[in-house]
Amino acid sequence: MIEIEKLRLYYQNDKVFVTEHAAERFRQRGIKAKDVRAAVFSGEVIEQYPDDFPFPSCLIAGYDEKGENPSCLHE
Repeated sequence: MIEIEKLRLYYQNDKVFVTEHAAERFRQRGIKAKDVRAAVFSGEVIEQYPDDFPFPSCLIAGYDEKGENPSCLHE
């Protein structure tokens, strides 16, 4: 199970990296890395995907960097 507190700690300690695949998806969807970070810090995990390959993942509902646009992201 992925815990939002642990994701926040990873971001605080600069332990997050974005794969080429994820970066491409960001570009396709107009998502900025800083908004992903903001969503992790402002949001909550709303769904878990423990069987995702190659690693478990989750869906986070949070806000962008400006705190304006609610969004969901699959982390």
